[in-house]
Amino acid sequence: MDWFTQSGTDLFIRVRVTPNAARNAVAGLVMRADNRQFLAIRTSALAENGKANSAVIAIVAKALGVTKTSIAIATGSQSREKTLLISSPSESAIAKLAQLHEQQAASQ
Repeated sequence: MDWFTQSGTDLFIRVRVTPNAARNAVAGLVMRADNRQFLAIRTSALAENGKANSAVIAIVAKALGVTKTSIAIATGSQSREKTLLISSPSESAIAKLAQLHEQQAASQ
């Protein structure tokens, strides 16, 4: 599962953010031309003063059922492509990500 990996008790998720969108949503998986996959996140927040970053954390936290404080931006704080670090995610959060991965694979 190329777009999310587990390392010890931490989980890393690659996301591609669309700021200033019509609504906040987890929009499935997207693939770049180099075949790297990302979890697509849309946020209505603007990409200024960290507003979009805060919104992305809130959207992912809600979708996975984890606290916002357990999520940090590991890389890409100034980029649309980011890597999120989730500290000690629950089994249900990991299962939700695996389910999304399986749904995407089945649709291809």
